[in-house]
Amino acid sequence: MAVYFTDDAVYEWTPAPAPFKGKAEIRAFFEDVFKGFPDFGTTEGRVFATTNIVVVEHSTTGTHRGLWQGIPPTGKSAPMPHLDVYDYAGNKIKHATTYADAGGVMIQLGVLPAPAMPVLVPSFKPPEAQPTGLASVAAAVEAVSRWNTHDLVHYAKMVRSDATFFIAPFGVPLDRNGWLAASELYFLGFSDVRLDITRKVDLGEGWVLAEGVAHGTHDGLFLGVPATGAAASVKAGLLFRIDAEGRLQLMNDYYDNLTLLAQITAPEWPIEGTWMAAIPTPLGNMIVKCTYVAQDIAKTRFTPIIEQINQVPVLIDLYPGMEYVKFAGGQVAKD
Repeated sequence: MAVYFTDDAVYEWTPAPAPFKGKAEIRAFFEDVFKGFPDFGTTEGRVFATTNIVVVEHSTTGTHRGLWQGIPPTGKSAPMPHLDVYDYAGNKIKHATTYADAGGVMIQLGVLPAPAMPVLVPSFKPPEAQPTGLASVAAAVEAVSRWNTHDLVHYAKMVRSDATFFIAPFGVPLDRNGWLAASELYFLGFSDVRLDITRKVDLGEGWVLAEGVAHGTHDGLFLGVPATGAAASVKAGLLFRIDAEGRLQLMNDYYDNLTLLAQITAPEWPIEGTWMAAIPTPLGNMIVKCTYVAQDIAKTRFTPIIEQINQVPVLIDLYPGMEYVKFAGGQVAKD
């Protein structure tokens, strides 16, 4: 398998905290998968190809018969619908990204409980879809832009009544009403949620790939999780189908819900105590030690002492008569 990758290839399995670099790390990742799922395999799906990009939408499956991600064998099957994006250098893969929901896999293995899903009915009557006259890529970008405004009436005007949606963490296809209702859930849980597109690719015949990052603050109830105020961001891969009139006919969205839930349910790190920070400068990293001491019982106000540990010449140049530079700070308030 590794012969299809360049020696310096990078593979991103989006649920992982960091990409796998080089053939050795990529091989090790898949060896771990094959040990956990000895009958691991893929099903056929949609395949698109441009000059140097291949996009594949399909599903993997396998029986959990070995240790995987620290999880003992469960004997359960765990299909994983996902979107693969391959960037080629010549006839070899230079960069590959898999957009998938590891949370769905964990639920199928019985490691995580399935969230309670409400009935997906929008709070408003969607208007009739109207032609936009936009080409496929421009229409996909416009759809994301309208969704980012949270004006679902305006957004729905470019969505066909027979449009279909697949949102990986939901695990089942949705119709137009179901997706609009699901969007309301996202807006309720993350009032400032938005999707920033980082790359868009015309796949031909109305098909468009969009890669991006969704950001939001968890300030409302989301899938049973009360507001925490935590900031969250997840990478997403989306496949669009735009009709001849510039209307949305299909949208499949793949992202890892486990990554999202981990960010909004993780315990908050306490400010009090000692922190070490590396601050990049043109002359190297400046290492700073920050000690925060609480000034009230509720621990909302702190006094910091900030001390530079190493020497960065540019700072010494500012004070030629000093042997070292030491910083001191005033009060800070916890928001």
